[in-house]
Formats: sequence, structure tokens, C-alpha cells
Amino acid sequence: MSTRRNHDIKALNIRQVLTDLLQKHSLTREYVLEMTSDKLASLLGIDIDYAKLIQGSLRVLKN
Repeated sequence: MSTRRNHDIKALNIRQVLTDLLQKHSLTREYVLEMTSDKLASLLGIDIDYAKLIQGSLRVLKN
């Protein structure tokens, strides 16, 4: 993962365990925002509400 993408993930205002999961799976901001919350939740093995939280945080960060 590039330094820029790594910084984007670390800058999220979410629990460290969730950012760790994103980094573990080498997910980019763009990829996470393009997928459905259901798919993200399934991929990371988390509740859909946490997936929505991650995506919402990434949208805020994007702006």
C-alpha cells in the first residue's frame, strides 16, 4: 500500500481495530467506497453498521 493510501486509512476517525482490518486487507479508500456496505462487512468479517461507519468516515475524509 502506498504511503498516501496508508495515511488516508490511518487518518480515519474510527477505532484502531477497524483501520487495522483495512490495512490487513490492503484496501484502498477508492475500493472501499465503491463496494457495498454488505460486501465490505462480509470481506472484513464485521457487522454492517461498522462497514457503514468506515465508509462514512472515508467519505468525510475525501471531502
